[in-house]
Amino acid sequence: MGGRGTFKLILDQNLRSWDGPIGMSIAPSPEGVKISRLGISIGRPVGNAVKRNRIKRLLREAFRALRADWPTAYDVVVLVKPHETGPLSHYQKSLINLKDRCLTKHQRRTAAPPSAG
Repeated sequence: MGGRGTFKLILDQNLRSWDGPIGMSIAPSPEGVKISRLGISIGRPVGNAVKRNRIKRLLREAFRALRADWPTAYDVVVLVKPHETGPLSHYQKSLINLKDRCLTKHQRRTAAPPSAG
């Protein structure tokens, strides 16, 4: 996925949810992109480079494992707050919960408004 500008566009959609120290923001992918893409925002307060890289690897693997259940053509930014690194299953559960919440928010926002009658 692109850099800081792309992340900002996704975060500006304000379709964000948190599950403990893991957050997610989603936005529909630009036209022509047929797969869901993952970006991870993890800062120095989370820990040293070794810890941050381990968390990023676990999040990428969790996303890969869930890709079959993920609707196509969404850009996803995962936000990480400081926490103790957990097992892969912890991150998978968080991504499943966050995906459901964010998609529900997106569907509510894009649903046709009731007609004034």
